[in-house]
Amino acid sequence: MSQARRHHYVSQFYLRAFASDRSKPRLFVVNLDRGSSFTTSPANVALENDFHTITAPDQPPDAVERVLSTLESEVAPALARVIESASFANEEDQGLILFFTTLLFVKNPQMRAVMDKVANALMSLVAKSHASNKAAWDEEMRLKQADGIMPQELDSEALRQSILNDEYTVSLTPEAHMQSEFGMAQPLLPHLTARKWNIYKATAGHFITCDRPVALIWADPSETGPIGLGLPNTRVLFPLSSHVAISGGFELKNATVEVGAVDVAKINGRIILNANHQVYARDDQFEYLLPHNSHVMRGSDLSNDEVAKARGANKKIDRTGQ
Repeated sequence: MSQARRHHYVSQFYLRAFASDRSKPRLFVVNLDRGSSFTTSPANVALENDFHTITAPDQPPDAVERVLSTLESEVAPALARVIESASFANEEDQGLILFFTTLLFVKNPQMRAVMDKVANALMSLVAKSHASNKAAWDEEMRLKQADGIMPQELDSEALRQSILNDEYTVSLTPEAHMQSEFGMAQPLLPHLTARKWNIYKATAGHFITCDRPVALIWADPSETGPIGLGLPNTRVLFPLSSHVAISGGFELKNATVEVGAVDVAKINGRIILNANHQVYARDDQFEYLLPHNSHVMRGSDLSNDEVAKARGANKKIDRTGQ
C-alpha cells in the first residue's frame, strides 16, 4: 500500500473551522508573496511533500504521520468544544489545545528554514576549520579512505576547495527536524500553561488564520526587542475558528471577552503579519487593519496591499503588529 506524501503542517481539521460550510469546506486564500488570491479546499493548503516522512530502518515512513493523526483525533473534538463554549472551563480540553498550539508554534517550514540556516553555518565553520590546514586535511582523508569511510576515487583536494569556497549547503533531514521540534515542544509547553487566557468571541466580523497561525507578540506594539515564550508582557495569539480566538499572557486574567469589528480587524492584522506565505479565511469579506492602513480594509484588498507587494519584492516587513 502506497504511503501518502502530502503532509499538512497546519491540520485540516483546524483549517475547516474557518470555512463557512463545514460539510463542503472551502477557504479564501491570499498568497502574500504573489499578491494573488483563490478559493480552494483545506486539503490543498499548508502542506509539503514528506514533511513528516522518516527513513528509520525499524519504522514505516509514515510512523510520525500516524502518531499525529491519533493526536488530532483527540484535539479535534476538544477544539470543537472550546469553540462552542468559548471557554477553557474543561481543563483537559485546555491542555490538549495548548499542546496543539505548542506544536504549531515549533513545527512549520519557516522554523525548519531557520534551523537549516543554523546547521549550515555551524557545519561550514567546522568543515572550514578542518579544510584550512592542507597537510592535516590530506592526512585525515588518507586515513578515512584507508578505513573505507571515504571512497578511494574521491578528489579530496577538490572537496577541500569546495568547502573553503562555500560551494555547498547543509540541511537537516526530516527526522532531525522532527526530533528538534518534538524536543522543543515539551519544555515550551509550560510557558503556555502558565499563562492566563482571554477567549475572544467575535460579535461582528470574523477571524482569519494563516500558514503560521500561532503568533508570539509583545503586549505593547511599540516594543521591538528580542521576544521569547517565557518573557513577561508577551502574548500568544491563536485564532481557533472564524468566531473564536485566544490570547495568553502572564499578566492577564482568565476571561471570555466579546470583541467587535475593529478589534477583530486588528487581530486579523497581527495574524497577517505572522503569516509565512498564505492567509486563510471563510471569504474575501473579512476585515483587517495593519500599521500602515489608515482605515479598516477588506480581505478582497489584501492581495494588493502594501504588505503583499513588499513581500513579493522581498522587502523587509514589520511583523511587530500595531
